[in-house]
Amino acid sequence: MTDQPGPNEVTVGGAQGRPPSLLDAVIPVVALIALIALSVYLFGLDATNGPLQVALFTAMTIAALIAHKNGYSYPAIGDAVIGGISTAMGAIFILLAVGALIGVWNMSGTIPTIVDYGIRLLSPNWFYAAVAVICAITGSVTASNSLLGGLQVTAAILLIAGYGSHSEVLIAAGYAMQAIEAVIALAGLAG
Repeated sequence: MTDQPGPNEVTVGGAQGRPPSLLDAVIPVVALIALIALSVYLFGLDATNGPLQVALFTAMTIAALIAHKNGYSYPAIGDAVIGGISTAMGAIFILLAVGALIGVWNMSGTIPTIVDYGIRLLSPNWFYAAVAVICAITGSVTASNSLLGGLQVTAAILLIAGYGSHSEVLIAAGYAMQAIEAVIALAGLAG
């Protein structure tokens, strides 16, 4: 006997088990979709107060049971879960920073104020140029971690203002995206 996995075995977290069949892979996904649909059907918008989390946890449990059926130990499954979460932590922190920025802007009244002034002050004659300039300024003064979040929020605010001032929203979105791309390129974030 060797410690190397055989042709029909997979190593995860130091434990060896069989690779999942197509049915094994599909069952947790179908269960997740069905449980989320059932939660939304039964609870409507109130599903975000708990039923969706129960659906996610139940689908995770189903996936863990299928992995255990295929020969993985529970500690190995736990190690794999921890490894997956730690891999995603960078993205999670960026989303947290963007969410915090949006929340602070909304609670402080920045977003409603900009929308109000945008509807009152921005003329449809020069609205598109103003969108590009405002997005560029916002992107230049926003910290690098929340650069994209700040630009996206600013662009969304200006698009709402453009809709209120009867400007062509798709053209304004194009100008906003061009300004965002220019700021990203200048900040050295583009590849």
